Amino acid sequence: MSPCYRLLPHGAVYHISTICEYTPDGTLLCGIEPELPTIISFPYSQRRFFLTSVQLGQSMSFEEAAFHAVCYLQSIYGFVVMDYSFQGLLQYER
Repeated sequence: MSPCYRLLPHGAVYHISTICEYTPDGTLLCGIEPELPTIISFPYSQRRFFLTSVQLGQSMSFEEAAFHAVCYLQSIYGFVVMDYSFQGLLQYER
């Protein structure tokens, strides 16, 4: 199970995909794409992409992208991450 699924309130994310793609200059990017549910101001589900360049290996890139996604999702859902690692997350809900 993805760490983001364990972190978020039930039903907060519909789907999370992992992504790897190459830029035109040949740089490999890896990251995640969470699909967020509809909210009043946006009448359709939203997808956000969190990508980082692969410099120290793909797993580190996925972890960095997941960290950026967690920071973004904290600002939307109002939770605070007490301990973060790619293998598991602890949360404190406000």
